[in-house]
Amino acid sequence: MVGRICAPNVRGFPESSPSIAAGVVYVGFTGGAIRAFDMTSGKQLWESALDGPAFSSPSVANGQLEVGTYAGSLYAFRLP
Repeated sequence: MVGRICAPNVRGFPESSPSIAAGVVYVGFTGGAIRAFDMTSGKQLWESALDGPAFSSPSVANGQLEVGTYAGSLYAFRLP
């Protein structure tokens, strides 16, 4: 899967360890982004800007995705 995440059309490099939930891989990237990929196809499903590189690995629980950044922020996203 890492080869697909590092595909040329995806900006930056993985900064965090991935988290997987319900067939979706969540990864924090250098340059300040969190991205979601389909676990089977590797297709990017979603992206959100962060205020810096992901400091922590994304955490998924109770329908929510959380990730911390080097800037000291904690982001929380409600998942569908």
